[in-house]
Amino acid sequence: MNGLALEPISGSKPAVAMREATEALARTARNGGRNLHDLVTAYSGTVRNAAGQVSNADSAGADLAQVVAGTGPRGPWLIGWDGSYRHFTFEPRHVRSVPLLDHEGKIIGVSFPTHHTGYNADRKAYRTWSRMPNRLSDTEFVPEIRIGRAGRRNPSWKDRGPAQPAPWAADAQDGMLYVHAHAGRRGFEIDANVGTDDDPDWRTLLAPRRFFGHVLAANRHFLAASGAAPRRPLLMLCCHAGNPDYGHALHATEVLHSEGLRHDVYATVAQNWIGWDKENGTAGVIVEVPAGSSPSDAVVVIRAPDEAAPPVGIGQEAPLAATIPPPVERRSGVDALLPTDR
Repeated sequence: MNGLALEPISGSKPAVAMREATEALARTARNGGRNLHDLVTAYSGTVRNAAGQVSNADSAGADLAQVVAGTGPRGPWLIGWDGSYRHFTFEPRHVRSVPLLDHEGKIIGVSFPTHHTGYNADRKAYRTWSRMPNRLSDTEFVPEIRIGRAGRRNPSWKDRGPAQPAPWAADAQDGMLYVHAHAGRRGFEIDANVGTDDDPDWRTLLAPRRFFGHVLAANRHFLAASGAAPRRPLLMLCCHAGNPDYGHALHATEVLHSEGLRHDVYATVAQNWIGWDKENGTAGVIVEVPAGSSPSDAVVVIRAPDEAAPPVGIGQEAPLAATIPPPVERRSGVDALLPTDR
């Protein structure tokens, strides 16, 4: 990446903390746990609302809960899972987020920080990165390849050639929007208050697929960035979100588009990192290129519909197939789900 000397936070090699963070919650899950989609499938028939009534999920079992009648900014009520597969309900407003501001103070995206200590603390890293005056990430990325066998906990890395034009470069004449969240095969990491406003109980949860889409679609920082640049392409700084086997970016983006937000969304198939050079004022993105593939295959794009979205509730089905009412008490999670094979 021209003129970009990477800081130790997440762009440099090995940047172990950032890479390990991708599946931090996954490693805490009990051995033999199946991936989250399968757990939801098995669990979909047993979700009960506060009145004890069974709510049904769709046939894929991927989405359990959605829009509940309400007023103002409240809702929808969503479900997130902790590392032991206990579920907690929350609203998007209960999720911790910080705006990404450029060097002029203009909002260009949102970060959902879940790592709060050490040299790689999310708030400091992404705030510093976004404020660099020369965002090379708007037009290029550095491809990187893993050395050694897949799944190795502390792999070695090497650059695969110099920086090259990013797949989104042609669409980013006026810049990009960015969304940051740590992610892995089980979903996006978020910090949510599952207590009350007066007695908060913050927990790191996994929000897969459409759940994260609803978090994003209702987030005030993202809506401010989207409103200021309604047609800018969006890059998910979320590892593995573009992996077609997981479908996280695809289904989250479907929610954004159903809400009338018209951004083309780009997401990496594997891992990604940020880097910056304070001396040169540059900021960039590094993208893992999976073994056996080319850099052009390391990023997927979900295009926005050309037509304008109809008003919500007119000629549309509910975004998700099942609903749950706001629980009487949000603090308690259910018992951990029974372990299943992977």
